[in-house]
Order: sequence, then structure tokens, then C-alpha cells
Amino acid sequence: MKIRIIEKSKFIFIPFFLFLSVLSFLPSARVITTLPSYDEKRLWQVFSLFVIGLTLLLVRALRERISIILMAAPFSYRLAFVLVFTLGLFLALNSPYGRYALLELFLFSMLLVAALYITVCYLAAPKFFTNAIIWFFVISVTLHFLSFLQNWILILLSISPPNFDYLRYLFGNPRFMNQWQGIILPIFLVAPLILSISKKRWSFIHLLLASFFWVSIFISGGRGVVLALIVGAVLSGVLVEKSAARFWWALHFKALVGGFLLYQFVRASIFFATESSGVDGLGRILGDTSSSGRVEIWLQAWHQFLQHPWQGIGGMHFQLNFPGGMGVSHPHNIVLQLLVEWGLPFSVAVLSIAGFAFLRWASALKHTRDKQVLFLKVAITNGILTGCVHSLFSGVWVMPLSQMAMVLLIGWAVGIYIQEHSLNVGIERTSLGKFPSHIASVVLLLSLGGIGYGVFPEILRLNEWRMESYRTTGSRNFAPRFWMQGRIRPYINNEQK
Repeated sequence: MKIRIIEKSKFIFIPFFLFLSVLSFLPSARVITTLPSYDEKRLWQVFSLFVIGLTLLLVRALRERISIILMAAPFSYRLAFVLVFTLGLFLALNSPYGRYALLELFLFSMLLVAALYITVCYLAAPKFFTNAIIWFFVISVTLHFLSFLQNWILILLSISPPNFDYLRYLFGNPRFMNQWQGIILPIFLVAPLILSISKKRWSFIHLLLASFFWVSIFISGGRGVVLALIVGAVLSGVLVEKSAARFWWALHFKALVGGFLLYQFVRASIFFATESSGVDGLGRILGDTSSSGRVEIWLQAWHQFLQHPWQGIGGMHFQLNFPGGMGVSHPHNIVLQLLVEWGLPFSVAVLSIAGFAFLRWASALKHTRDKQVLFLKVAITNGILTGCVHSLFSGVWVMPLSQMAMVLLIGWAVGIYIQEHSLNVGIERTSLGKFPSHIASVVLLLSLGGIGYGVFPEILRLNEWRMESYRTTGSRNFAPRFWMQGRIRPYINNEQK
């Protein structure tokens, strides 16, 4: 199913390619080097969302398509979205530091709009859209591999210490990289199948790059992403027929075994070149039985939830009430994060929408007969499940790149679902005329204005941030998680980058 009116205006794909470029290239490149890498990614995320929002405001036909998609959804879904947004506004306005609660609410509102925009782009040109994402991810993984290769060579030449610090330089924290990797890897695994590449040489290169992803995960010592990838792969395979499941699990197994062997080779080469044991991230993954403080954080989050079960403590307010202040900006569990910051009614509504939507998507997997489409859907399902599982002990829904990756897969999945079920999104007007488009414009203006209200005071008044925080909250330790240090903070003088 194609949306005819968009084919006449190819420029509306520009925001999509900007969004995709941020998601694909920032893991391996720094553009604004005067900022911490996390803050740089957040700024690019905000910029891409603003471009999408402004494009929708300027192009009425595009806005109408998004409105029509929403109107094609079941009435219960539309009602739930309205209730969640209205309740979120009420909770944010009544939180101790409303500017940041509103910032989080409107950020997720714009992420939802971005997902719907991605859906429209897919419906306009499904094959072009799919190939674009696959190629961008192939290039992204290749660039990430080249960054690793460069660091590895520098270690072997004793120019750099054997610690692969480039991971921290590019992401600020290797865990942020893990969140992005877990969502991207399943899509990368199906690249040869979707792009119809069958030559053995390219298949070997693809396996090498997929194995490298596991090497990078092992080096980082990330246990959460390993568990999330395994659970995501198993669950996505369970949702399809046995033959398809075996094929999918075999792809994962080859990449995992290749990654293990390549990791051992990298460690051995560093040992013989530098007489240093180098990194042993895999040893930490296998040998560390601690919770890395997660249990203590979860218990504190649960305690805070019991104190404010209905209204929550406010979006991005977790650190304000956390003992010791600085250091723990979110509960490292998306369910607890919703409960403690937004309260039980809001959390139940959001999780119900997500759960029912996923069940409808998953129930259609076994009925797919085309092999390419089937494994594309399995890969998308795997990526979403990996992100969801990982979000139970990490900040997948906090960090900018993992947020964008999840939004991309969700918008992609909605587009495929609409296309396969021939939902009526090709009409020129709904029975309500222009009303849905006007509502969409209001939501867009509110969301863009809310993000601007939350972001630009930090950019324009850097030195006043802490005093404003103290006057508003009574705490000098309040550092909302939108920025790496609670506020956007450029490097000063000779501060280490």
C-alpha cells in the first residue's frame, strides 16, 4: 500500500534520513567534540525531532496521513492515548520541578510522533525504506568495526593502553553502547537475506562484522545486553514456526561463536604484543555474580513508589529523592521508572497500550509466508524484545540512541502491520474532516514547545542552572537524566575529553 500524495514530495524523506544518520553514524563519530559524547547525541536527537516536527507542521498532507493512521486505530487505543497524554500533563504540572517532568513527557510525545512519521515513510515506499535502513546499519556497523580496528592496532603498537577507551570516548559509558548494539544486531543479521546477497565472500564479511559486534560486547563486560540478546532471540524464535526458529537461532549462534573466537584472538594478540593480559570483559560477564547495585536501586525505587503510588514523584525526579543524590538518575528498570515517577494509573495505561499492541503484532508472525518478510519481521521483533528485556535493568528508554532505535523499529513494525492488514489509510479525508489534523498540530506545537522550554534554558544560561535547581527543589544534587551531568556542560579549558 502506498501513500500517493507523498510520492510527489520526496523532500519529506529528509527528516527520516537525518534521523537515520544520527542513529547510524554517531556511534562511530564525534561532531561536537566540545560536549560530552552523551550530550552531543542528545542534542542531535532533539535536533532531528525538531526537524520532523517542523516538517509535519509545514506539510499538511503528511500531517493528515499521520492523523488518518491514528484514526484507523481501534477507539480504545485512541482513547488510551488521550487519557495518557492528559494525565501526563496533569502529573507533570504538579511535580516539584515541572519543567523537567514536562520535558520528559513532551520528549516521549515527539518520539511517538517520530514513530508515526516513520510509519508513513515506510508506507510511501516500503522497499526503498527497508533497504535504506539495512544499508545504513551495515555502514554503521562497518564504521564501528573500523573504530575498533584502529584502537586494536594502536594497542598492538603500544601507542594506546590495552583498555579500548574509544568505547568510552564515543558513548560516555560502554553500557550506552550496549543498549544500541542489542537493538541493532538483530536487524544487521538479516542484511544478506533482505538485500539478496548470496555470494560467499560477502557472507563471510557479514559474519565477521556480526562477530565483531559480540567482541565489542564481550570487551565492554556488559552482562545485561548478553542476557537481553539471548532472551530476545529465543522469544522471537518461539513466535514463529520451528523451521524458521531454527534458522534464526542458527544465525545468532554463528555470530556468537564467531564473536567468542575472535575475542580470544584479540586477547591473545594483545598479550603477545604487550605482555599484558589486557581486557577481560568476558571474564566479568561470566564471573561477576553481583547485581552492580541494581537491587539496592530497585528497592529504593519501590520504597519511593509506595510513598507516592498514585501521582508519582515526577518525571526525571528519581535522583532528587535518591539517598546520596548524584550518581543514580533512573531506577534502571522501565517498569519501576514509570511507577515511581508517574504513578500506578499512568503506568498501567502505558504498559497496557504497549502490551496489547505487541500481542497484535506477534500474533501475525506465524501467518507470514514470504521468507524475506518473515525474517525481517522476526528481526524487528527480536530488536524490540531485546530492547524491552534490557530496559528491565538498564536505561534503554533513557539514553538518546537507544530511544531512537526503539522508535525506528516500532514505526517500522506499525507500517508493516498496516500494509499487511490493508487498513484504510489511503483515503483523502476521515469522516471528521480536518479535525484530527488540527489536533495533531496542537500536539506537535505543545511537544516542540515543551522540549524547547526544557532544553534551551540550559543552553542559554549555563551558569545559572545550579542556583535555579537549588531555589526550585532545595537540593544542589538534582541532576535530571536528560543530560550527562544533569545539565548540558561544555568542556572547559583543559578538562579531559
